[in-house]
Amino acid sequence: MNTDRTPQHIKLVESNHVEKPLLDQLAGLGWEILDLDNKQRPGDTFRATFTEVVLLPVLREQFKSINHWMADKQMVGTA
Repeated sequence: MNTDRTPQHIKLVESNHVEKPLLDQLAGLGWEILDLDNKQRPGDTFRATFTEVVLLPVLREQFKSINHWMADKQMVGTA
């Protein structure tokens, strides 16, 4: 049973009031945004699970772009 009696028109939805404005701001700064409209799977966002914070494939690619002299075995997250 739903006991929340907050009127729908004043409920705050985090994705609309926090996440979307931040993504818009980052896009305005030139960031590439992956906006998958809540239909995403972890693999769509370069992660194995949604609990991963760091996007290791993207991090490795960026490290390589600024440290072109590094060998693959020196990259973050490699053994």
